[in-house]
Amino acid sequence: NVPSYDENEWRFSLFYSPTSQLPVPLPGVAYFWRPDECWDVSIGVPAAVTYRPTKRLTLQAAWRPLANFDATATQELGDGWSLSGGYRTHTDTFFLSQ
Repeated sequence: NVPSYDENEWRFSLFYSPTSQLPVPLPGVAYFWRPDECWDVSIGVPAAVTYRPTKRLTLQAAWRPLANFDATATQELGDGWSLSGGYRTHTDTFFLSQ
């Protein structure tokens, strides 16, 4: 992470998984932007957004190469309890054992 203006920063990363769709190292560059207390946005690769419309409700979405997507909604109920739901798509690959 390289700090930028205010609470913003540049994020540099390297993705690698031998079981991914592209089993080679992939570079990632994203700009993390926090325009206000309600929003956290990562523009680039990986891409992500977090939105907090109220103190108890959080909406999140994220994309990582190549076909990995997550979306989650979480409602805090109080005293350590929360309710969440989401959608997730990932490419799963397994090595066969001999």
